Amino acid sequence: MTKPHDTHKLRALLLIERRKSERLPLRLPVRFMGAPANSCFTENISSEGFYCISPDPFVPGDRLDVELLLPAHDPGRYGRRVRLNCQVQVVRIDSTWLGPGFGIGCRIETCTLQLEAVGFEP
Repeated sequence: MTKPHDTHKLRALLLIERRKSERLPLRLPVRFMGAPANSCFTENISSEGFYCISPDPFVPGDRLDVELLLPAHDPGRYGRRVRLNCQVQVVRIDSTWLGPGFGIGCRIETCTLQLEAVGFEP
């Protein structure tokens, strides 16, 4: 006979195994394009998507244009960063999030990469 505690473990394992790529606990700036002043940070990210806490609510199924900023290693004298311009689909809203804002899970559908200079470093 299966105990309720065992059922929760099995369900958690199924959720973990469903993911194809590893999630990294990485805090990156996110900007939702077209939403007024909607900037936030990722809580985690993978090659397939990310999770963030947004100041504005979205609806599962929404398709959004998003900008992610990543630092880039540059051994030269100029700082650089990588700008990822992505189209994402909102796949879930986290109803267990207790803080301000809304927990948003997004799947990356398309992405373009741009390396840009951010200024001179003495």
